[in-house]
Amino acid sequence: MNVLNKINGITVLAASLLVVFYFATIYCIDYFEIDYTIIGVFRELLTIPFLLAQLFFLGISVVLFLRKGIIHKRCILLSIVILCCSSLFTGDYFFNFL
Repeated sequence: MNVLNKINGITVLAASLLVVFYFATIYCIDYFEIDYTIIGVFRELLTIPFLLAQLFFLGISVVLFLRKGIIHKRCILLSIVILCCSSLFTGDYFFNFL
C-alpha cells in the first residue's frame, strides 16, 4: 500500500507547523540568549532531524498538491508556503546565504 494515500493535507499542515514552531523556538532561544545545558542538548539532538523533516514534508506536500483533489489543495498549498518560507529562514540562519 502506498504511504502517500494515507497522508492528507491536514497531517502535512500539522507537521509543517511543528517544524516551523521548532525553528522559531530555536531563534527565540538565541535571541534572548537562554543558555541552559539541557536546552543545548535537545537543540543539538533535534536540529538535523528537523532540517531533514522540513525538506521531506516540503517534497511530500508538493507531490500531494499535484496528486490530490481540490478539497485538500488549500491545506497542502498552505504547507508549501509555510515550509518554503521556513526553509529560507533556517537556511539564512544556519548558512547565511541571503
